[in-house]
Amino acid sequence: MRGERAGDGRVTFVFTPSAMPEAKQLFIGYLNAEQLQVTHGRPGSVERLVPTDEPLTCTTQAPPRHR
Repeated sequence: MRGERAGDGRVTFVFTPSAMPEAKQLFIGYLNAEQLQVTHGRPGSVERLVPTDEPLTCTTQAPPRHR
């Protein structure tokens, strides 16, 4: 995945399916209004590679900030 920033500041993510590791799938989660307020809009979404052979449990908890 790579991001391309447009002149208006918007970022488009470009995904390359052939680069996906075996037994993984892409998960994209969007933050709700409350989560966006806490993170000041950064990030607006969370992208992760997750295993295809086990259940995925989603929550409303924002991920920890990168340091």
